[in-house]
Amino acid sequence: MSLRVFHRSTAAVIVVFAIVHLANHLTSLHSIAAHIAFMDVARTLYRQPVIEFALFASVLFQCVSGLWLVARGWSARQGLVAWVQAVSGTYLALFLVIHVSAIVLGRLALHLDTNFYFAAAGFHVPPYQVFFIPYYFLAVVALFADGPTTISGLHTLRVKETDRLAALQNELTKLGADVEIEGDDTLTIHPPEDGKLKPASIDTYDDHRMAMSFSLAGTRTAGVRINDIACVNKTYPDFFKDLELLRAP
Repeated sequence: MSLRVFHRSTAAVIVVFAIVHLANHLTSLHSIAAHIAFMDVARTLYRQPVIEFALFASVLFQCVSGLWLVARGWSARQGLVAWVQAVSGTYLALFLVIHVSAIVLGRLALHLDTNFYFAAAGFHVPPYQVFFIPYYFLAVVALFADGPTTISGLHTLRVKETDRLAALQNELTKLGADVEIEGDDTLTIHPPEDGKLKPASIDTYDDHRMAMSFSLAGTRTAGVRINDIACVNKTYPDFFKDLELLRAP
Protein backbone atom coordinates (compact mmCIF):
# COMPACT_ATOMS: atom_id res chain seq x y z
CA MET A 1 0.00 0.00 0.00
CA SER A 2 1.46 3.36 -1.03
CA LEU A 3 1.91 6.26 1.38
CA ARG A 4 -0.84 8.26 -0.30
CA VAL A 5 -3.34 5.37 -0.15
CA PHE A 6 -2.57 4.71 3.52
CA HIS A 7 -2.90 8.44 4.18
CA ARG A 8 -6.38 8.40 2.67
CA SER A 9 -7.33 5.26 4.62
CA THR A 10 -6.42 6.80 7.98
CA ALA A 11 -8.29 9.95 6.92
CA ALA A 12 -11.43 7.82 6.47
CA VAL A 13 -11.05 6.48 10.02
CA ILE A 14 -10.76 10.01 11.39
CA VAL A 15 -13.77 11.20 9.37
CA VAL A 16 -15.97 8.46 10.87
CA PHE A 17 -14.91 9.48 14.38
CA ALA A 18 -15.31 13.19 13.52
CA ILE A 19 -18.94 12.61 12.48
CA VAL A 20 -19.71 11.07 15.87
CA HIS A 21 -17.69 13.78 17.62
CA LEU A 22 -19.52 16.62 15.86
CA ALA A 23 -22.89 14.96 16.52
CA ASN A 24 -21.92 14.90 20.17
CA HIS A 25 -21.20 18.64 20.08
CA LEU A 26 -24.53 19.34 18.39
CA THR A 27 -26.41 17.65 21.24
CA SER A 28 -25.12 20.40 23.53
CA LEU A 29 -27.46 22.77 21.70
CA HIS A 30 -30.25 20.87 23.44
CA SER A 31 -28.60 20.68 26.86
CA ILE A 32 -25.30 19.96 28.57
CA ALA A 33 -26.86 16.86 30.14
CA ALA A 34 -27.77 15.52 26.68
CA HIS A 35 -24.24 16.22 25.46
CA ILE A 36 -22.65 14.30 28.33
CA ALA A 37 -25.18 11.44 28.05
CA PHE A 38 -24.37 11.07 24.33
CA MET A 39 -20.65 11.15 25.13
CA ASP A 40 -20.97 8.47 27.81
CA VAL A 41 -22.61 6.12 25.32
CA ALA A 42 -20.13 6.89 22.52
CA ARG A 43 -17.17 6.40 24.85
CA THR A 44 -18.17 2.79 25.47
CA LEU A 45 -17.15 2.25 21.85
CA TYR A 46 -14.30 4.61 20.98
CA ARG A 47 -12.54 4.23 24.32
CA GLN A 48 -12.12 0.52 23.82
CA PRO A 49 -8.30 0.09 23.94
CA VAL A 50 -7.99 -1.29 20.40
CA ILE A 51 -10.23 1.37 18.87
CA GLU A 52 -8.62 4.18 20.87
CA PHE A 53 -5.16 3.05 19.79
CA ALA A 54 -6.31 2.92 16.17
CA LEU A 55 -7.68 6.46 16.43
CA PHE A 56 -4.51 7.89 17.97
CA ALA A 57 -2.34 6.02 15.46
CA SER A 58 -4.48 7.30 12.58
CA VAL A 59 -4.19 10.88 13.81
CA LEU A 60 -0.44 10.58 14.24
CA PHE A 61 0.07 9.00 10.82
CA GLN A 62 -2.32 11.46 9.17
CA CYS A 63 -0.39 14.45 10.55
CA VAL A 64 3.09 13.12 9.76
CA SER A 65 2.23 11.76 6.32
CA GLY A 66 0.16 14.81 5.41
CA LEU A 67 2.95 17.23 6.24
CA TRP A 68 5.43 14.99 4.38
CA LEU A 69 3.25 14.95 1.28
CA VAL A 70 2.85 18.73 1.41
CA ALA A 71 6.59 19.27 1.78
CA ARG A 72 7.51 16.73 -0.91
CA GLY A 73 5.29 18.27 -3.54
CA TRP A 74 5.80 21.91 -2.60
CA SER A 75 7.85 23.02 -5.59
CA ALA A 76 5.80 21.03 -8.11
CA ARG A 77 2.40 22.19 -6.89
CA GLN A 78 0.41 24.18 -9.45
CA GLY A 79 -3.11 25.60 -9.53
CA LEU A 80 -5.43 27.06 -6.91
CA VAL A 81 -7.05 23.75 -5.97
CA ALA A 82 -3.69 22.12 -5.28
CA TRP A 83 -2.60 25.00 -3.06
CA VAL A 84 -5.92 25.11 -1.20
CA GLN A 85 -5.57 21.39 -0.52
CA ALA A 86 -2.01 21.85 0.74
CA VAL A 87 -2.82 24.81 3.00
CA SER A 88 -6.01 23.28 4.40
CA GLY A 89 -4.23 19.96 4.97
CA THR A 90 -1.42 21.69 6.85
CA TYR A 91 -3.92 23.59 8.98
CA LEU A 92 -5.85 20.41 9.82
CA ALA A 93 -2.63 18.60 10.71
CA LEU A 94 -1.58 21.36 13.10
CA PHE A 95 -5.11 21.53 14.55
CA LEU A 96 -5.12 17.78 15.22
CA VAL A 97 -1.71 17.95 16.89
CA ILE A 98 -2.82 20.77 19.21
CA HIS A 99 -6.28 19.34 19.93
CA VAL A 100 -5.16 15.78 20.60
CA SER A 101 -2.20 17.01 22.69
CA ALA A 102 -4.63 19.03 24.83
CA ILE A 103 -6.82 15.95 25.33
CA VAL A 104 -3.83 13.82 26.32
CA LEU A 105 -2.58 16.53 28.69
CA GLY A 106 -6.02 16.86 30.28
CA ARG A 107 -6.53 13.15 30.76
CA LEU A 108 -3.05 11.93 31.68
CA ALA A 109 -1.36 14.94 33.31
CA LEU A 110 -4.25 16.90 34.82
CA HIS A 111 -6.49 13.86 35.45
CA LEU A 112 -9.56 15.63 34.09
CA ASP A 113 -12.65 14.30 32.41
CA THR A 114 -12.37 15.77 28.92
CA ASN A 115 -16.09 16.36 28.54
CA PHE A 116 -18.13 19.53 27.91
CA TYR A 117 -16.27 21.41 30.65
CA PHE A 118 -12.84 20.62 29.24
CA ALA A 119 -12.54 23.96 27.42
CA ALA A 120 -11.21 25.48 30.64
CA ALA A 121 -9.48 22.31 31.83
CA GLY A 122 -6.03 23.81 32.35
CA PHE A 123 -7.50 26.56 34.49
CA HIS A 124 -8.86 24.14 37.08
CA VAL A 125 -5.48 23.09 38.46
CA PRO A 126 -3.17 25.20 40.64
CA PRO A 127 -2.43 28.05 40.33
CA TYR A 128 -4.83 28.89 37.49
CA GLN A 129 -8.07 28.77 39.50
CA VAL A 130 -7.44 32.38 40.54
CA PHE A 131 -8.15 33.37 36.92
CA PHE A 132 -11.87 32.87 37.59
CA ILE A 133 -12.09 34.77 40.88
CA PRO A 134 -13.40 38.04 39.37
CA TYR A 135 -15.72 36.06 37.12
CA TYR A 136 -17.95 34.25 39.59
CA PHE A 137 -16.89 35.15 43.14
CA LEU A 138 -17.41 38.90 42.91
CA ALA A 139 -21.18 38.72 43.41
CA VAL A 140 -20.69 36.86 46.70
CA VAL A 141 -17.89 39.16 47.84
CA ALA A 142 -20.35 42.04 47.30
CA LEU A 143 -22.30 40.72 50.30
CA PHE A 144 -19.56 42.13 52.53
CA ALA A 145 -19.28 45.56 50.87
CA ASP A 146 -20.23 48.79 52.65
CA GLY A 147 -22.74 49.72 49.95
CA PRO A 148 -24.32 48.52 46.70
CA THR A 149 -22.15 46.77 44.11
CA THR A 150 -23.04 46.80 40.41
CA ILE A 151 -21.50 44.26 38.06
CA SER A 152 -22.16 44.64 34.33
CA GLY A 153 -21.23 42.79 31.14
CA LEU A 154 -22.63 39.52 32.48
CA HIS A 155 -24.72 38.47 29.47
CA THR A 156 -22.76 35.22 29.06
CA LEU A 157 -23.93 34.10 32.50
CA ARG A 158 -27.37 33.56 30.97
CA VAL A 159 -26.09 30.71 28.80
CA LYS A 160 -23.98 28.67 31.22
CA GLU A 161 -24.99 25.43 33.00
CA THR A 162 -27.80 27.49 34.50
CA ASP A 163 -29.00 31.07 34.22
CA ARG A 164 -26.43 32.31 36.71
CA LEU A 165 -27.91 35.80 36.96
CA ALA A 166 -31.24 34.42 38.18
CA ALA A 167 -29.46 31.82 40.31
CA LEU A 168 -27.27 34.48 41.94
CA GLN A 169 -30.30 36.64 42.62
CA ASN A 170 -32.16 33.73 44.26
CA GLU A 171 -29.31 32.56 46.44
CA LEU A 172 -27.97 36.01 47.42
CA THR A 173 -31.50 36.94 48.49
CA LYS A 174 -31.58 33.92 50.81
CA LEU A 175 -28.52 35.36 52.56
CA GLY A 176 -30.31 38.67 53.15
CA ALA A 177 -29.18 40.75 50.18
CA ASP A 178 -31.45 42.85 47.97
CA VAL A 179 -30.53 41.95 44.38
CA GLU A 180 -31.63 43.65 41.17
CA ILE A 181 -31.19 42.40 37.60
CA GLU A 182 -31.10 45.15 34.99
CA GLY A 183 -31.50 44.05 31.40
CA ASP A 184 -29.58 40.92 30.42
CA ASP A 185 -26.15 41.77 31.76
CA THR A 186 -26.20 43.85 34.95
CA LEU A 187 -26.47 42.74 38.55
CA THR A 188 -26.73 45.14 41.51
CA ILE A 189 -26.25 43.69 44.99
CA HIS A 190 -27.32 45.59 48.11
CA PRO A 191 -25.78 43.84 51.13
CA PRO A 192 -27.85 43.34 54.31
CA GLU A 193 -28.34 46.68 56.09
CA ASP A 194 -27.01 45.37 59.39
CA GLY A 195 -24.06 43.73 57.65
CA LYS A 196 -25.05 40.28 58.90
CA LEU A 197 -25.86 37.42 56.55
CA LYS A 198 -28.74 35.06 57.23
CA PRO A 199 -28.13 31.33 57.63
CA ALA A 200 -29.34 29.66 54.45
CA SER A 201 -29.29 26.48 52.42
CA ILE A 202 -27.78 27.37 49.04
CA ASP A 203 -28.86 25.53 45.91
CA THR A 204 -26.14 24.98 43.31
CA TYR A 205 -28.28 24.09 40.25
CA ASP A 206 -25.70 21.41 39.43
CA ASP A 207 -23.35 24.33 38.70
CA HIS A 208 -19.84 23.90 40.08
CA ARG A 209 -19.12 27.62 40.15
CA MET A 210 -22.24 28.37 42.17
CA ALA A 211 -21.04 25.87 44.77
CA MET A 212 -17.52 27.28 44.85
CA SER A 213 -18.53 30.94 44.92
CA PHE A 214 -21.11 30.65 47.71
CA SER A 215 -18.71 28.64 49.83
CA LEU A 216 -16.98 31.98 50.48
CA ALA A 217 -20.05 33.16 52.36
CA GLY A 218 -19.78 30.10 54.55
CA THR A 219 -16.28 31.08 55.62
CA ARG A 220 -17.66 34.29 57.16
CA THR A 221 -21.11 33.27 58.38
CA ALA A 222 -22.26 30.24 60.38
CA GLY A 223 -25.26 28.32 59.10
CA VAL A 224 -24.53 28.57 55.37
CA ARG A 225 -25.03 25.15 53.82
CA ILE A 226 -24.09 24.34 50.21
CA ASN A 227 -26.33 21.70 48.63
CA ASP A 228 -24.93 19.15 46.19
CA ILE A 229 -21.26 19.94 46.67
CA ALA A 230 -20.41 16.94 44.46
CA CYS A 231 -20.98 19.16 41.40
CA VAL A 232 -17.46 20.59 41.88
CA ASN A 233 -16.00 17.19 41.00
CA LYS A 234 -16.44 17.89 37.31
CA THR A 235 -13.75 20.58 37.34
CA TYR A 236 -12.11 21.00 40.77
CA PRO A 237 -12.55 17.88 42.93
CA ASP A 238 -10.24 19.16 45.69
CA PHE A 239 -11.88 22.59 45.98
CA PHE A 240 -13.30 22.18 49.47
CA LYS A 241 -10.14 20.50 50.74
CA ASP A 242 -8.11 23.43 49.44
CA LEU A 243 -10.61 25.87 50.92
CA GLU A 244 -10.10 24.30 54.34
CA LEU A 245 -6.35 24.82 53.96
CA LEU A 246 -6.99 28.54 53.45
CA ARG A 247 -9.15 28.65 56.55
CA ALA A 248 -6.58 26.84 58.70
CA PRO A 249 -4.84 29.10 61.25
